[in-house]
Amino acid sequence: MKIKLQVSGGFIAINKESVIDAKITDTDLDELIAAIDLKDNSNSQIRDGKSFSLIVKNRTIIIDSNKVPEKFKSLFEELMANLKYQK
Repeated sequence: MKIKLQVSGGFIAINKESVIDAKITDTDLDELIAAIDLKDNSNSQIRDGKSFSLIVKNRTIIIDSNKVPEKFKSLFEELMANLKYQK
């Protein structure tokens, strides 16, 4: 399953993106989204802060990257390691 991570903002307002083909079940995906979804995204655009979005199955979820469960840390490490600057 293709999973995309978009990171935007920061002090110099940069945009980065990473796409990986992850082996994750629908059940695990639902568990991950439930744990990291920022349902109230009012704090997602903090001045000089970064905004993280996960895009999977044509769905964009604004996430809290600090709440990634241990079970999914390696998935996020791979996404973060593959981030590339976007224009």
